[in-house]
Order: sequence, then C-alpha cells, then structure tokens
Amino acid sequence: MRRDPRTVIGLLLILAGVLFGLQELNLISGELEDPIFALSFGVGMIFFLSSFAQDRRRWWAALAGLILLALTLLKVSEMALLGFADQFGGALLLGVIALAFLVVFAIDRAMWWALIPGGVLFSLTTMLVVEELVDPLPFDSAGILFIGMGLTFLIINFLTVDGERMNWAIFPALPLLVFGLFIGFSQQALWDYIWPSLLVLGGLYFLVSSLRRG
Repeated sequence: MRRDPRTVIGLLLILAGVLFGLQELNLISGELEDPIFALSFGVGMIFFLSSFAQDRRRWWAALAGLILLALTLLKVSEMALLGFADQFGGALLLGVIALAFLVVFAIDRAMWWALIPGGVLFSLTTMLVVEELVDPLPFDSAGILFIGMGLTFLIINFLTVDGERMNWAIFPALPLLVFGLFIGFSQQALWDYIWPSLLVLGGLYFLVSSLRRG
C-alpha cells in the first residue's frame, strides 16, 4: 500500500501540538523535554528524507527533512555540548536550513529561486559566527548580511535557466554589495579606497559585457 505523505505530516503536526501543549502546561520536565523533542524531530527527518530518497522529484521532502535535521542537531547540542547551543545554536539552525535550500537548487537547476533564501540564511549564519569568534569586530557585522545577499545575486547573474542568462540579477547584486561595504566599513579609512575600486570594477563589468555582445 502506498504511503500518503499527508497522513504522516498530519500525525507529526498532531504530535508537535501535543508536545508543545504539554510543555506549556509544565507536564514535561526539563530533563525529558529535549530528548522528546529531539526524538520527534528525528522521526520526522527520517520520514521526509526517506520519502525524498524514494522519489528525487520530491524536493519539498528534502527541504522539510533537512530543516528537521537542523532542529534535531540543535536539540542534541543542547543536551550533549554544554555552551555550544547558547553560542552557536542559532548559526547551526540557520546554516543547515541554508544548506537545505542549496540542496533544492542542486536537485533541479530550474529552481534557482532557492538560492535567494539559501544565500540570505548563509549570510546570517556567517554574521552570527563572526560575531561570536571575533571580538572586537573591526567592522560592522551587518555589512556581512548585505554583502552575502549581493554575492548571492551575483552568482544568479551567471546562471543560465531554460537557455536564458539571468542578467537581471546584476542590478540588485551591485547595490547590495556597495551598501554592504558601506555599512561594514563606513567608519573605516579603508572605505576611501573601496568605493573608487567598486566604480572601476562596475565599469569593467559593463565594458566587458558590451565587448562580448559586440
């Protein structure tokens, strides 16, 4: 008999609702809370990833499975790695979800849109890790987010989907990169050298594009 994914999704949602309800009513002790949630997330992860393994067209199953993997790892880290979840838990969660969107793109290159949330989440992951590891920061970490978003669109710019080059992506890419560098280094003397270099690079890009078309 063929498994209907909606049945398992419904059961997982009911289980999650019951667990969160028990937690709010303080009927689950602190010692049992993390193992129960980790086990629940793990069961859901196994189901979705096995569903994807059976049919590679189920990209949504890969996305859901990897997100549940991130939640499972977060809960396990809270139980086993003292201090790790507090310091890097957010980065771990966002990083694995970013990886999930990149997997969706790898499954089907026509789903180029998955690179956008993947790039944003990976940029946030990098920002959180840098903030934890580097102290004091020689720049504003918010610039990492916009630079990462700009690089994401820059990568999309070089993609070809259904025989068409995604040239439009250069237009959000350049402002995001400039804005990110401005935020990151606006208070630094280095900015005096960065913005003329950006103008030169932008000019070279349009010049090379013009010559290639010619």
